[in-house]
This record gives sequence, structure tokens and C-alpha cells, in this order.
Amino acid sequence: MTGELFPLDGMVRRHNHLRVAQFHQHLTEKLDMEMPALHYMIIEYPGNEEEKMRGSIGKFGLTGKVMAMKSLSDGQRIRVIFAQLAFRQPHMLLLDEPTSLAIARKLSSFPVMAFFSSSLTPTAPYSINSFTPPSSGLSLPSSSYNPLKLPLFWPWQKVSPIGFGTWAWGNQLLWGYQEAMDDELQRTFNLAVDNGMNLFDIADSYGTGRLNGQSEKLLGKFIREFQVNDYEATSYAGGKGLQDDIVIATKFAAYPWQLTPGQFVNACRGSLERIQVEQIGIGQLHWSNANYAPLQEMALWDGLVAMYEKVI
Repeated sequence: MTGELFPLDGMVRRHNHLRVAQFHQHLTEKLDMEMPALHYMIIEYPGNEEEKMRGSIGKFGLTGKVMAMKSLSDGQRIRVIFAQLAFRQPHMLLLDEPTSLAIARKLSSFPVMAFFSSSLTPTAPYSINSFTPPSSGLSLPSSSYNPLKLPLFWPWQKVSPIGFGTWAWGNQLLWGYQEAMDDELQRTFNLAVDNGMNLFDIADSYGTGRLNGQSEKLLGKFIREFQVNDYEATSYAGGKGLQDDIVIATKFAAYPWQLTPGQFVNACRGSLERIQVEQIGIGQLHWSNANYAPLQEMALWDGLVAMYEKVI
């Protein structure tokens, strides 16, 4: 279809004006890592006004800020490629092992037929214009795993029966965490959410040294990045952001200097700031100190009550 290969037998006839665009993950490797997305588009399509180029990347959640490609996440670089492909207004789009259906959905303003190629399912055409699945009922999975199924009796319908622990996020001493792992952790988070997991367990003490509280910072970052890159691909409905569906369960350390309910409330506010949310779902005392500091534990329990009453 692209004209890159010739048939061993038979004949291929293509309309003279047919525009075919092709996406594969290796396209991002051809990007100039020192160049901002806007400059890249201007060079790719010379003669177009800068504002028009800003609009083309804006459809994919990118801005015209002078930020080099090397500073963008993997998902953002993929969006640069899709912006480039979409600007051609192709009649047909070939997607080889796409990593994010949400990116493809951004092409909804173009009347284009897309063919998804995946090692997990047979190739099937989708109309990007409507994203109606073919009559076979085949659906594109976001991963190789099946979504979580709730038990027959599960009264907590808004909480997944399996949670995601994040002790390793930021812990260099025991888990060998490095900040270079963040992109891979983002993909792991995306995979979990895509498959129905929404309970994430974090703590203000997860992380070592200068990375203390890193699990909270990363969870907030991953939620925001997922909303930008992948939210439209999930099964969450109701027009709410992913943040409304994620149940954040954080734990507050019973440090020796946490002596009053007010200090524990301030610890909660610190967590909210790191996660960048207005409210957490579950607040917990990380460990009991009743055996060695019972009066302090009573104060910390009062602090948990105060958090609840203040709706934080």
C-alpha cells in the first residue's frame, strides 16, 4: 500500500492522489533531539505560517514552547510524529504496533481509515472518524493482559480488587531506583490502569535521601502524563479525568517529631503538594508506635480524624 515493497505476483493499482501515512515506533529515532517540536514541523512543512504549525501540534497536546525533543517523554515524541502525519491529511493511516490508542484518536478530525498491525491480534481496520469496531467485534487491547474482573461479590465497586504498591519508586538503597527508570515506570503505570487497576499505595516515606516522598511525586506525574497521552483510550467514562478514578492510598510516617494532630495534618498537606491533587482517597498511619510511644500514637490517630474532617 505504501509502495515500499513490490509484489512477487499480481498487480497493485493505487489511485494517483491517494495519500498514505505510516506509523511505527522507530520513527521517533529519526527526530532531531536538539530541535523543538514546533521547529521540526516548520522544517518538515516549509512555507506554512508558524501559527498554523502551532495549531497542528496543539491538536496533540503539544505546545510551541522552546523545548528540545530530548526533554520530551516517549509519549510526547510519538505525538510529534502523529502531528507530522496528520498534517498531510492522509486518506489511509497504517499503524504498526501502536503504543497508544489515545494518540490515534487525536486524528478524529481527519476522514481517515486506519489499519492497526499487532502481534497480539489479527490486523483489523478501524475508521478513525468514528472509531467503530468492525463487525467481528474485535477490539484492540492496550496490552497483552486481560482486564481485571471483579469478584461476584465486591462491594467496593470504585476500587479494583488488586492494588499497586510503589515502595520501590525512589528507593535507591533496597531497590536500586534511578530517575532514568521513570519512563519505564510510566509505561508500567499505564499498563496497570489500562487493565482496570486503580488502587495505588504510596507513602510519604517511600524514597531515600533527597528522593524522600518520590513515590508520591511520581504517582502524580504519571496520572498527569496518562491523562495527556492515554486517557481517551481507557474504559473510564462520564467525562471525568483519570484523577477522579484513581484511588490514592498514602501512608504517613510516625516520625518521632510528629507529636500533634496538627503536624500530621501538615504531613497530609505535604503529600497533596507532592502528588498535586486536592484530596487523597485513603490516609493511613504507616506503622504503629503504640508499644513505645502510646501518647504519640493517640495524637496521630487524632490527626487522621482531623484530615477526614477537613476533607483532605
